[in-house]
Amino acid sequence: MMEKPMFVYKYKSIDTKEDLIRLIDIVNNHRIYLPNYAQLNDPLEGEIINIELDGYMGCSLSLMADKEDKYVQACKGEYKILSLSEKPDVSQLWAHYANNYEGVCLCFKTDGAFRKIQAVEYCDNRENVHSEDSKSLTRYVRKSFVKKNKGWQYEKEWRLVLKTQKEYLTFEERELVGIILGHNLSREVVNFIRDNTDERLLKMRTDIGYRTFNINILPLGFRYDFDGTPLKILDVKKTLNRQRYTYYSITDKLR
Repeated sequence: MMEKPMFVYKYKSIDTKEDLIRLIDIVNNHRIYLPNYAQLNDPLEGEIINIELDGYMGCSLSLMADKEDKYVQACKGEYKILSLSEKPDVSQLWAHYANNYEGVCLCFKTDGAFRKIQAVEYCDNRENVHSEDSKSLTRYVRKSFVKKNKGWQYEKEWRLVLKTQKEYLTFEERELVGIILGHNLSREVVNFIRDNTDERLLKMRTDIGYRTFNINILPLGFRYDFDGTPLKILDVKKTLNRQRYTYYSITDKLR
């Protein structure tokens, strides 16, 4: 089993005013929306495991239509899934889920509401299983939510899988330890986020690293003077753990 990370990250788009309002709600009201599996990005979500049931009248109708069995689908519908990543600087995630750096990345501790996160296992092939009763069906459904095709492994994903009808996951204020803003966010939106969230919340921003070929993370208000001094980049994990900006030099990254 993979060791649970100390922090996990949620990439969020800010494409509309409603997105911005939702972000402020997450930060200030300490809750985050829990989607069901049909609302996730992968249209084949949970299909990496093909769950077959004992035959019943009409079961062949969905098979012939190349659709999921209605009882498997109903069981999956009882769950909510919160997708997170173990890394805050994955360029594809910033592009896909944070609207090409016009979004944010929320940084959460994993010792409270997120303590039951599970690492996603990335697989080459689909698994076929046979469910004989409701207990085994539930087991296979839960398993299907933490397995994905290897094409998604760049996401470094961890998931919170909950059997609940609740719309939101609530967390303690201390569990949200930082927020990283994309460098393409407008100054107006940056100022709005800064002015409408607790000033004690660590605020950072992305920056494109040309020499390091990396997404660098810097303090929100950081400006480089182009004076030849090596750029100091934030060590995000240490920064979040110590709750103060902690750096390493660009020259260390290039070694």
